[in-house]
Amino acid sequence: MSVTSNILQRTFHLRCGTTSGTCFTLDIDGRRYLVTAGHIVHSIGGQGKVEILHDARWKSVPVDLVGHGNGKVDVSVLAPRVLFGATHQLLTTTRGLQLAEDVYFLGYPFGMGFDMGEKNGKFPLPLVKKGVVSALNMGNGLILLDGHNNPGFSGGPVVRSRISGGDKHVVIGVVTGYRSSRRSVLDNVGKIGPYTYDMNTGIVSVYDIRHVESLIVGNPIGTKVS
Repeated sequence: MSVTSNILQRTFHLRCGTTSGTCFTLDIDGRRYLVTAGHIVHSIGGQGKVEILHDARWKSVPVDLVGHGNGKVDVSVLAPRVLFGATHQLLTTTRGLQLAEDVYFLGYPFGMGFDMGEKNGKFPLPLVKKGVVSALNMGNGLILLDGHNNPGFSGGPVVRSRISGGDKHVVIGVVTGYRSSRRSVLDNVGKIGPYTYDMNTGIVSVYDIRHVESLIVGNPIGTKVS
């Protein structure tokens, strides 16, 4: 299963203030929305701006807040006032999602992407990683993956193959983080020293795309797509 252009060309490197991560666009009912993790754009309360990496430069994009996820639901939806990127159809659903199913997540870990020049309109393409669905319905629509997330993937889409019809992908959720475990650093004789570090456990946190759909239904102010 390869990741298709309808998701690759809708995934972007995002910066808001000093925090960077990943975002992706969705077109719903003829309107364009920008989806990301809430902890990246939590400072936006109404009108604001984000920056998108394009042609090796950060470019400002004015946005309106559609909504932030409730409570601990770490997703946010914005309405960009300018259109950018591809317009290929991208569907969303978790219908039929099963344990142990293979999925992919996309993003810009440590700010890394790769340049395809004019083939992608001078937007860098995201890195792609593979995961396995480890748990469903963990409360508040949380999905857990067995995978290796890195800083920078937050806000990126998680995709699976369509259940039927064509070879395109559908988005099932938004990457928001990973579970870490605090470990002690041993000294040169094997004894526990005063220092600790956080180990990546390989458990990836993803919020169900239905949270995004709910925010859009509640405030459908996206920019109209001709």
